[in-house]
Amino acid sequence: SVIYQWNGSTFVAVQRIPTYGAVDWESFSTGDASYLAVANMLSGTTDAYNYVTTSAIHQWNGCRF
Repeated sequence: SVIYQWNGSTFVAVQRIPTYGAVDWESFSTGDASYLAVANMLSGTTDAYNYVTTSAIHQWNGCRF
């Protein structure tokens, strides 16, 4: 999946995050740390979907998740 940033006139791709059938995203902070959580639903290919997959939480490092 791609994260975009508004540059004042258009959205520009700034980061790609690997996802597997992502169905929801949530950002949150705790203390001074910021995070982006992604809920993945499936993995595999169109021939063999697998609903057993993992989701992920990415921490902001000042430039990227």
